[in-house]
Amino acid sequence: MSLKNISSSTKAAILLVFVAPAIELFGNTPPIIFFQPLVFFVFLLIYGTIALLIREISIKWKLGLFGLIILGIAYGIFNEGIVAKTLLFAEHVPIPTYDHYGIFFGINFAWFSYITFFHSLHSVIFPILLVYFLFPTVSQTRWVGGKKLALLSGLGLLAGVGLFTNKDSYHADPIYLGVFALMIGALVLLAYFLPKTLQIREEGEFRWKSWIMGVVTFPLYLGMFVISNQKLPLLLYSLYFIVSLFGVYYLLKKLKMYDVTSFLLFGMGSFMFLGFLAIPGFLGRRLIDGVVVILIFEIILTVLLFKIRRRKSTMSSFNKK
Repeated sequence: MSLKNISSSTKAAILLVFVAPAIELFGNTPPIIFFQPLVFFVFLLIYGTIALLIREISIKWKLGLFGLIILGIAYGIFNEGIVAKTLLFAEHVPIPTYDHYGIFFGINFAWFSYITFFHSLHSVIFPILLVYFLFPTVSQTRWVGGKKLALLSGLGLLAGVGLFTNKDSYHADPIYLGVFALMIGALVLLAYFLPKTLQIREEGEFRWKSWIMGVVTFPLYLGMFVISNQKLPLLLYSLYFIVSLFGVYYLLKKLKMYDVTSFLLFGMGSFMFLGFLAIPGFLGRRLIDGVVVILIFEIILTVLLFKIRRRKSTMSSFNKK
């Protein structure tokens, strides 16, 4: 079967499954490990199939931006609570500033607030929007049938539960599997009942300020790291987090940056800044292959950035005629 015989919907679904795990290369997993066949397959299951499930749910329920963000946070709980179990870490948290900070009932809630929102944007929303841009004609249609979706996402969920029960890594109390499952269920219900506002549909115009917003707002995370590193009162951390969220939301809404192109540019700016932040970490661990992969990603994103600009300029000129 040639690529020409594969429908655009199928191509879009396959691309999303393969694009979603890319965030693991930005500092978490060295390429030499990431591209091992078994490891890569597991990443496709726990990232790709669940991102596809969230995308299909968002289309079926006609969710707006807020609903999609909430489902993304639910995915963050699945990834970091069930798969990696880092939400239960008191120490050796992936970002060490969160060690022994904001822990209640055995859950690291300070780390929870950062990493679940991070996953919502970088593991779910931005990959979906990238595929929307590349396949605009099928961006608002279902890509996968119900049975296939149930099989794929079921495998992803089973893989997650299997990793949670794996005693070779961090041994977690089974009760937390139920706690995280309840949290995810509550967020899914919240997403369903939220107002279907700020629908991400139209492609929109190319605006550099959208990309700049992604670059500029990413350092807001650094403020969270400073507060957690200094072990300042959790109330101060919470206020900073909430004010930052509402500040970014206010700017996005004021600048009307909730179309596909604007939000994609926002995500690309954030990803490119994140990539440069990851380079010192790879150099410190002498993982040159990680640096090379990040630089390749930066080049790809730069090429895509100017491709989007050129495409929008061509469309604008055509419309004027």
